Amino acid sequence: MTGLRERQKALRREEMMKAAMSLFGSRGYESVKLEEIAHEAGVSPGTLYSYFKTKNDLLLAVLIQDFELGFKNGRLILEGPLSDGITAINQLLLAHFSRRQHGLTEDMWRFAIAAFISHPDTHFAIEYEKCLTQMHNQFLILIQKLKVEGHLPNYVYADNLASVITNSAIMSFLKFIRKPNVSSEKFEAKLLSQNSQLIKLAQQASV
Repeated sequence: MTGLRERQKALRREEMMKAAMSLFGSRGYESVKLEEIAHEAGVSPGTLYSYFKTKNDLLLAVLIQDFELGFKNGRLILEGPLSDGITAINQLLLAHFSRRQHGLTEDMWRFAIAAFISHPDTHFAIEYEKCLTQMHNQFLILIQKLKVEGHLPNYVYADNLASVITNSAIMSFLKFIRKPNVSSEKFEAKLLSQNSQLIKLAQQASV
């Protein structure tokens, strides 16, 4: 009975998040009320509030779900064969930063990041920060594997390079979501070019 109850709760939570994604995407984050999301999901406002105390919490939960898809795709890259350093790291970069069909909009990202920064002690903000750490760790694992397989020099400090790659990508992404006239394709091309230069510098650096 407990397992069934937990599955029902998870399904209900998923329906609320789908409703939020749909309404935020079609109408913009600011104009949507939690009561409207509850109605769209087929639950009472009280039920929704028992899962998400604020609209910011709900938005960050949707964001974390998007991260989880990136982690899933990232694990496939980590477990697969690696041809060379630049290709492998760029593949992982796209797993985390490429736009997904029917995914988060720039508007949703802007409000989510603002919520994370302004209320860092909330449950979902803490979970969001864990996602950033987990993304860094995937790059760290990949770089260590690339070193073992000879695709990167042994003297490359994996943790530092992982930090440079993730921080550089995040800064580029923040610029991207502030400029609605920049296409996803142009952003991804710039991100990959920038990342390729970072890897080449790491490969060419002297001890």
